[in-house]
Amino acid sequence: MTAAATSAGGGVTGFGAGATVPDVQTTVSGIATTIPGHAAAAAVLHSGIPALGLTAGDELVARLCRYLALLHRWNRRMNLTAVRGMEKMARWHVLDSLSIHRHLRGRVLDVGSGAGLPGLPLALALPALAVTLLESRARRVEFLREAVRATGASNVHVLHARAEDRKTEKFDTLAVRAVGSVKAVLQSAGHLCAAHGSVVMMKGPRAANEVAAAANMRGWHLETVALAVPGLDRRRCAVIATRAKGGE
Repeated sequence: MTAAATSAGGGVTGFGAGATVPDVQTTVSGIATTIPGHAAAAAVLHSGIPALGLTAGDELVARLCRYLALLHRWNRRMNLTAVRGMEKMARWHVLDSLSIHRHLRGRVLDVGSGAGLPGLPLALALPALAVTLLESRARRVEFLREAVRATGASNVHVLHARAEDRKTEKFDTLAVRAVGSVKAVLQSAGHLCAAHGSVVMMKGPRAANEVAAAANMRGWHLETVALAVPGLDRRRCAVIATRAKGGE
């Protein structure tokens, strides 16, 4: 990818490997002045994160906005998300991802991470977590590595691989968003879940159909819990799969 143009403030405003993203200040300056909706996105995060039971410090909001700015730019060249605009991405992607934070523990694997969701926002908000972003597509892996670098997410590891090809690792929590059906996820990635771990799959209004289709799978216990995402009026839930007794 080519180098980007320089903003009036002196920071690089483009995207790609090696590009630097200016620091987002709490006064919404620098990078904030170059992307429409940046101030609104920051306001959404400042109000929405505490509603989820997390602390919305200025540094966290700045790093999340830096991630959204990078996502906004890369999205011009590759289809990372159909959601457009930083304010909308703040609600539909960041707050939605953070809504499962109470269901995570130990080593976390974000299966089919794509644009870094839900793993990267969770890692930024919960720095004590060790998060691995698993992605099979090379271009998206390039984005993930740049996003980790730009946000300074030192607790994140990016892994370029398919879940089906990883045989030995075990994780305490698998976090899955917009990857496949409940049954498909457990068939392709369930072996990566530790014996006492869980697979947390973020779902919408069709979750009940997916749970019914997976009900005959041996070795798993399924539970559905409602998720409340501030400012999002669509129905969200998490289907949590844990090992049934003797299921490993």
